[in-house]
This record gives sequence, C-alpha cells and structure tokens, in this order.
Amino acid sequence: MKLDDHNFSFLPGPDGWEFWHSQDCPEPSTISQCVQAGLSSAVEVFKEDGKRWVYRLSSGIGQQFIVKTNLLPRLKDKFRARSFAPEELTCHLQAVHRGIPAPKVYAFFSRRKWGLTVQNGLIIEYLQNFRALANTETLRMLPAFVMLYQKGINHPDFMHRNFMLNDDAGCWEIIDLEKCAFLASPSLLSLLLMLARNVEYGELGISHPVNQSLIQELYPALGEIKLSYQNFQRAIEIIASKHRSSKDRQRIAFPAELQILCDKSLII
Repeated sequence: MKLDDHNFSFLPGPDGWEFWHSQDCPEPSTISQCVQAGLSSAVEVFKEDGKRWVYRLSSGIGQQFIVKTNLLPRLKDKFRARSFAPEELTCHLQAVHRGIPAPKVYAFFSRRKWGLTVQNGLIIEYLQNFRALANTETLRMLPAFVMLYQKGINHPDFMHRNFMLNDDAGCWEIIDLEKCAFLASPSLLSLLLMLARNVEYGELGISHPVNQSLIQELYPALGEIKLSYQNFQRAIEIIASKHRSSKDRQRIAFPAELQILCDKSLII
C-alpha cells in the first residue's frame, strides 16, 4: 500500500514511530505525540485489552479523534501486521470511494522495532453529535442495507452498533469497515449474511417485531430479486439460526442449509 497515492504525507517520529497523515488532518505533530503517549492521552477509552486499544483523544485546539491501536502481541501478528491497520485503511478508503458515508481517516501510524512492526493503527474522525443505534431501532438502518447491497459491498460486521446516526441532521455514517469485500455486482447472499449478523448481535431474535419490520420494508426497497418474499424471509431465518464465523461472513460462504430452500445461483 502506497500511502502517498492517497495524499498522505509522511511524518517521522522517535523510537521507530512513523506517521502518515491526510491533507486535512489538523495538528499532525500534536496528534502523533498523543498517540505515542498511549492511553495516558485518552479522553475516553472504548476498548482496552491485550490486542487492541480504541480510545478518544483531544487535540490542542479541542478537536476530538478516535485512535484505534493494534498492539500485535503475538509474533505471528507482527509478521502479518499489514492485515491489521493497513488493510483496514484500504477497506475504509475503498468504501468511501464507492460512496459509503463514513468518518474521515486522518492518519495511519506504525512503530517498528528489531525489524518488525510492533504496533500500528489509525486516527479517525470523531463523529460529534452522532450516536450508535439501540437494538430496537434497526429499521433506521434500512437505507444503509440498500446502499451496501447496491454498491456491492459486504460488511461482515454490520450491526446496530456500527451504524452511527445524527438525529438533528438526519444523516448517518457506517464505521468499522475493516474486512469489507468489494464485489463486481450486488450479491443477495452478502445482504442475507449482513442481515443475519444484525439479527444475531441485536439479540432480539428473528421473530421480534423490530426485525420483522426491517425485513418487510427492506424487501421491496431492493427492487426485483430472484427470491419471493417468503423465501427471502426464510433464508434470513436459516442463516440467523446458526452463528457464522467471521471467515464465513468475509468469504460470503453459501450456507449448506440454504440448499433446502433455493439453488445457489439464485443468491450469488
């Protein structure tokens, strides 16, 4: 990945740190120093474990940012460091290029030691006045499901917590775009997998009125598809009845259970 192809400028740091920042990144030097300080610079911590930190920091002029740091604790993580922040950056920028509303990426950073990458991550716009949906509000995700389907994007982790809504402005953005797949044409199977993921992690069950309303209103919004409404609904029920691994959702794997309902060619 050549960051200069995306108009990112290089900013070297001490002790093996490297920063690449976008043209509209405010105060890149100040932000890079905050990232080097780690969680001690955090205004609010969203995730802290042995693999990843996600936190909010503030710049000198009071602007807020989200920092996502991959700690790469295992040796194999260090050897495949490109599959973490660099891959997330590529997916994020490609989704934005396809027209998906998403926060700005202000910077990519990494730290190298003994010839290995020991940390990497992204600095992303903090969505002021946005909020994540509650699991009872997923009907509001309908336009995002339609857009992802029409633009041929499979978001393997698309659920209510990754849909950010600004109630006052009436606009929305999608977050956590890492591991997205970008398809040559719309894929009904991809949509079904995303819907099932949303149902599973909403923890309300497929028969809950919230999920039934989303399915009922989404079906006609997709335009002409090869499945009847009854089979469309049943396909979601089948996929949602069993947890799908991250790899299955990323690969858009056809669940064997669907063979009792429809031919593979109908949804791929």
